[in-house]
Amino acid sequence: LNNPLQTIQGLAELLKNGQLTPEKRSKHADTIGREVEMIVGMRNDILDFTRGEVRVAYGTIDLASIVKEVTETYGPVCATFGITLTWSAAAGPGLASIIQGDSLKIWRVLQNLITNARDAMPSGGRISVDVNSTENDVAIEVSDNGAGIRDEFSDTLFSPFVTQDKSQ
Repeated sequence: LNNPLQTIQGLAELLKNGQLTPEKRSKHADTIGREVEMIVGMRNDILDFTRGEVRVAYGTIDLASIVKEVTETYGPVCATFGITLTWSAAAGPGLASIIQGDSLKIWRVLQNLITNARDAMPSGGRISVDVNSTENDVAIEVSDNGAGIRDEFSDTLFSPFVTQDKSQ
Protein backbone atom coordinates (compact mmCIF):
# COMPACT_ATOMS: atom_id res chain seq x y z
CA LEU A 1 0.00 0.00 0.00
CA ASN A 2 2.98 2.27 0.52
CA ASN A 3 3.74 2.71 -3.20
CA PRO A 4 0.41 4.24 -4.26
CA LEU A 5 0.26 6.28 -1.07
CA GLN A 6 3.70 7.76 -1.83
CA THR A 7 2.54 8.58 -5.36
CA ILE A 8 -0.62 10.27 -4.05
CA GLN A 9 1.46 12.26 -1.56
CA GLY A 10 3.98 13.33 -4.20
CA LEU A 11 1.30 14.38 -6.68
CA ALA A 12 -0.63 16.23 -3.97
CA GLU A 13 2.54 18.24 -3.28
CA LEU A 14 2.86 19.06 -6.99
CA LEU A 15 -0.79 20.13 -7.10
CA LYS A 16 -0.36 22.36 -4.04
CA ASN A 17 2.43 24.43 -5.56
CA GLY A 18 -0.07 25.91 -8.04
CA GLN A 19 2.43 26.18 -10.90
CA LEU A 20 1.01 23.43 -13.10
CA THR A 21 -0.92 23.90 -16.31
CA PRO A 22 -4.60 22.90 -16.19
CA GLU A 23 -3.73 19.88 -18.35
CA LYS A 24 -1.07 18.67 -15.89
CA ARG A 25 -3.37 19.29 -12.91
CA SER A 26 -6.05 17.19 -14.59
CA LYS A 27 -3.56 14.43 -15.43
CA HIS A 28 -2.24 14.34 -11.86
CA ALA A 29 -5.79 14.27 -10.48
CA ASP A 30 -6.54 11.31 -12.77
CA THR A 31 -3.41 9.57 -11.47
CA ILE A 32 -4.49 10.14 -7.86
CA GLY A 33 -7.86 8.59 -8.70
CA ARG A 34 -6.14 5.59 -10.31
CA GLU A 35 -3.90 5.17 -7.26
CA VAL A 36 -6.95 5.13 -4.99
CA GLU A 37 -8.43 2.38 -7.23
CA MET A 38 -5.09 0.58 -6.89
CA ILE A 39 -5.31 0.72 -3.09
CA VAL A 40 -8.84 -0.67 -3.17
CA GLY A 41 -7.65 -3.47 -5.47
CA MET A 42 -4.75 -4.24 -3.14
CA ARG A 43 -7.08 -4.37 -0.17
CA ASN A 44 -9.30 -6.79 -2.07
CA ASP A 45 -6.28 -8.91 -3.05
CA ILE A 46 -5.16 -9.07 0.59
CA LEU A 47 -8.64 -10.20 1.62
CA ASP A 48 -8.63 -12.81 -1.17
CA PHE A 49 -5.13 -13.95 -0.15
CA THR A 50 -6.27 -14.52 3.45
CA ARG A 51 -9.10 -16.68 2.06
CA GLY A 52 -6.72 -18.62 -0.19
CA GLU A 53 -8.23 -17.12 -3.35
CA VAL A 54 -6.64 -15.49 -6.38
CA ARG A 55 -8.72 -13.47 -8.84
CA VAL A 56 -7.47 -12.54 -12.29
CA ALA A 57 -9.45 -10.34 -14.70
CA TYR A 58 -8.21 -11.59 -18.08
CA GLY A 59 -8.66 -9.42 -21.11
CA THR A 60 -6.87 -8.38 -24.28
CA ILE A 61 -4.24 -5.80 -23.39
CA ASP A 62 -1.43 -3.96 -25.13
CA LEU A 63 1.68 -4.14 -22.95
CA ALA A 64 3.35 -1.25 -24.75
CA SER A 65 0.36 1.00 -23.96
CA ILE A 66 0.40 -0.03 -20.30
CA VAL A 67 4.16 0.54 -20.03
CA LYS A 68 3.81 3.95 -21.68
CA GLU A 69 0.99 4.94 -19.32
CA VAL A 70 2.82 3.67 -16.21
CA THR A 71 6.05 5.48 -17.08
CA GLU A 72 4.18 8.70 -17.91
CA THR A 73 2.37 8.41 -14.57
CA TYR A 74 5.44 7.76 -12.42
CA GLY A 75 7.97 9.79 -14.42
CA PRO A 76 7.17 13.10 -12.66
CA VAL A 77 7.41 11.50 -9.22
CA CYS A 78 10.71 9.81 -10.14
CA ALA A 79 12.02 13.15 -11.43
CA THR A 80 11.53 14.67 -7.97
CA PHE A 81 14.04 12.02 -6.75
CA GLY A 82 16.52 12.91 -9.53
CA ILE A 83 15.63 9.76 -11.45
CA THR A 84 14.97 9.57 -15.18
CA LEU A 85 12.26 7.04 -16.08
CA THR A 86 12.15 5.97 -19.74
CA TRP A 87 10.35 3.34 -21.78
CA SER A 88 10.64 1.72 -25.18
CA ALA A 89 8.80 -0.85 -27.25
CA ALA A 90 10.48 -2.99 -29.90
CA ALA A 91 8.61 -5.40 -32.13
CA GLY A 92 9.63 -7.18 -35.28
CA PRO A 93 7.70 -6.70 -38.53
CA GLY A 94 4.04 -7.60 -38.08
CA LEU A 95 4.50 -8.18 -34.35
CA ALA A 96 2.71 -6.41 -31.54
CA SER A 97 2.68 -6.37 -27.75
CA ILE A 98 -0.90 -7.64 -27.45
CA ILE A 99 -1.50 -10.36 -24.85
CA GLN A 100 -4.25 -11.85 -22.72
CA GLY A 101 -3.77 -10.78 -19.10
CA ASP A 102 -4.91 -8.71 -16.17
CA SER A 103 -4.01 -5.08 -16.90
CA LEU A 104 -4.44 -3.94 -13.28
CA LYS A 105 -2.10 -6.63 -11.96
CA ILE A 106 0.49 -5.87 -14.64
CA TRP A 107 0.19 -2.16 -13.78
CA ARG A 108 0.79 -2.99 -10.10
CA VAL A 109 3.82 -5.16 -10.84
CA LEU A 110 5.36 -2.35 -12.92
CA GLN A 111 4.50 0.24 -10.29
CA ASN A 112 6.11 -1.92 -7.61
CA LEU A 113 9.28 -2.54 -9.63
CA ILE A 114 9.63 1.15 -10.53
CA THR A 115 9.01 2.28 -6.94
CA ASN A 116 11.44 -0.27 -5.53
CA ALA A 117 14.10 0.84 -8.02
CA ARG A 118 13.42 4.49 -7.17
CA ASP A 119 13.70 3.82 -3.45
CA ALA A 120 17.01 2.00 -3.95
CA MET A 121 18.58 5.04 -5.68
CA PRO A 122 18.46 7.88 -3.14
CA SER A 123 21.05 9.86 -5.10
CA GLY A 124 19.19 9.68 -8.41
CA GLY A 125 19.72 7.50 -11.43
CA ARG A 126 17.97 5.89 -14.37
CA ILE A 127 15.11 3.39 -14.68
CA SER A 128 14.19 1.90 -18.04
CA VAL A 129 11.09 -0.17 -18.86
CA ASP A 130 11.30 -1.96 -22.20
CA VAL A 131 8.75 -4.08 -24.07
CA ASN A 132 10.20 -6.56 -26.56
CA SER A 133 8.11 -8.71 -28.92
CA THR A 134 9.16 -11.77 -30.87
CA GLU A 135 7.11 -14.15 -32.98
CA ASN A 136 5.98 -16.14 -29.93
CA ASP A 137 6.62 -13.96 -26.89
CA VAL A 138 6.27 -10.53 -25.39
CA ALA A 139 8.57 -9.56 -22.53
CA ILE A 140 8.86 -6.57 -20.23
CA GLU A 141 12.29 -5.72 -18.85
CA VAL A 142 12.71 -3.27 -16.00
CA SER A 143 16.30 -2.19 -15.39
CA ASP A 144 18.06 0.49 -13.41
CA ASN A 145 21.54 1.61 -12.52
CA GLY A 146 21.06 1.14 -8.77
CA ALA A 147 22.96 -1.16 -6.41
CA GLY A 148 20.77 -4.20 -7.13
CA ILE A 149 19.22 -6.83 -4.90
CA ARG A 150 21.42 -8.42 -2.26
CA ASP A 151 22.11 -12.14 -2.79
CA GLU A 152 20.44 -13.22 0.46
CA PHE A 153 17.08 -11.97 -0.90
CA SER A 154 17.19 -13.86 -4.21
CA ASP A 155 15.51 -16.99 -2.76
CA THR A 156 12.58 -15.05 -1.30
CA LEU A 157 12.29 -12.32 -3.92
CA PHE A 158 8.81 -13.35 -5.08
CA SER A 159 7.44 -14.42 -1.71
CA PRO A 160 4.49 -12.43 -0.35
CA PHE A 161 5.29 -9.59 2.05
CA VAL A 162 9.11 -9.93 1.80
CA THR A 163 11.07 -6.71 1.56
CA GLN A 164 14.71 -5.62 1.59
CA ASP A 165 15.73 -2.90 4.04
CA LYS A 166 15.73 0.30 1.93
CA SER A 167 18.66 1.76 3.84
CA GLN A 168 21.06 -0.87 2.43
